[in-house]
Formats: sequence, structure tokens, C-alpha cells
Amino acid sequence: MPRAALLIALCSLSALAEPRTGAPFEISSRVGAAIPITGNGLQASASTALKLGYGLPFESRLQVFAELLYAAPAVTVGEGALRSTVTLHDFAPTVGLTFFLIPPPSRLTPWISAGLRMHLLRAVQSLPGLSGGSAYEEADTRMGGFFTLGCGLRVGPGRFVLEVTMNELTVRQRITGEANATTVSVLGGYGFVF
Repeated sequence: MPRAALLIALCSLSALAEPRTGAPFEISSRVGAAIPITGNGLQASASTALKLGYGLPFESRLQVFAELLYAAPAVTVGEGALRSTVTLHDFAPTVGLTFFLIPPPSRLTPWISAGLRMHLLRAVQSLPGLSGGSAYEEADTRMGGFFTLGCGLRVGPGRFVLEVTMNELTVRQRITGEANATTVSVLGGYGFVF
């Protein structure tokens, strides 16, 4: 009986010592554009993201991640002296789950991701016609979901990444009224995998 227990313990330890085939940790930075798709007048804007991911130990195709995303689309409203620009600053902490369609050690790795974003919004309306070009600001917090299709190409200690993301967001502010601020983001960058 003690020999069987010792054999089981040694087999368990050898399984733990085997090299992992997945990507346990990822740190990536991406830049690109957020493109409104709802005809609400918002213009496309630059977007940037920083992602920290952890591959689950029991399944190399799954990764949980946290991400910080920023975009600032704007819209011009009014005419003449009443013309103003509204910029919607969107800082979005994110949590999500990635499923790699081909496990991460391969050279080309496509994936799908989904999760929740907490949009910390600040709408700024510049009023150039008033004395000194004053501004009106309003802040709000909204929850939204996202769905991503991505692909990585392994190069060096990490991978080049390209992602297309559908971000769902409804905004309700005094400046904007109730508006659908859903966007498609196209981001590219590099992620270190270790």
C-alpha cells in the first residue's frame, strides 16, 4: 500500500514538472481606432489598450484577463456662434475570458474573447462662442459588454496581435441625451508571453 501511494505521488509530481504548453502570462499593449457604428454623429477616435492575461492551468486554450481601454470620440453640434464640440472620454476597465481556437504555442493563434467593461465616462462640451471658450463637463459610469475576434503571430518572446472588437454602450447624459455609443475597435500591437 505505501509503495502505491509513493508511486502515485511521484507520478503527480512529474506531471506538475512537465513544461506547460500554453501561455500562462501575457502583457500586451495595443493601439488603433474606435469607430462608431450607430449613426449618432460621433467621429472615429484613437484608442489604446493595456492587457494583463493569465492562462488557466487546467486548460491551455482559456485565458482570463484584465484590460484598461481608452478612447475619446467627439461630435460637433449646433451652428454659428452656438457651435460646440462634445468629446466623450471613455476610460474602460475590463474583465474577460479568451478562448484560443488553436493553443498558444503555435505560430499563428486565433482567438475569441468576451466580457464586461465598466465605462468611466466624462463628456466635455467646449463652447468657443462664450468668453474664453469655457467648457461644460459631466461624468457617468455605465456597464457594457464586448466581443472580440483576434489573432496573434508569434515573434520573439511574444506575439504581434490584431483584434476587432464590438463594444456595446448606451450613454445617458444631459449633454448627449440617451445615445447608443456602440463602436467597433480595430487594435494592433505586441504582447509579451511568459
